[in-house]
Amino acid sequence: MATGVNKGESWALALAAERSALLLVDDRQARRIARERDILHIGTAGILVQAGRDGVIPRDAVQPLLRRLQADGMRLSNAVIHQLLESLTPRGTP
Repeated sequence: MATGVNKGESWALALAAERSALLLVDDRQARRIARERDILHIGTAGILVQAGRDGVIPRDAVQPLLRRLQADGMRLSNAVIHQLLESLTPRGTP
C-alpha cells in the first residue's frame, strides 16, 4: 500500500500496478507515486485534452472546460492550462 495517499488511491495504485492498467488520478501525491512506480496515469485535464484531440468533444470546448475545473477548485495553474492547450494544437498549426 502506498503511503501519503488515502486508502482508495492506495488501492487504485496497487491495482493499476498489478494489472498494468491506466490509472485515472488527479491527486498530486498519487500522481507522484505513479510516476515513481512507472504506472501509466492520466488526470481529468489530460482526458479532456485527449478527447479534444480525438474529436470526442470539439477542440474549442476544451479551454472552457479546463477553466471550469479551475474555477471549481481543481489545482490547475494558468501555466498548466496553457501547456495543455498547446498540446491540443497539432504541430505546424498557427
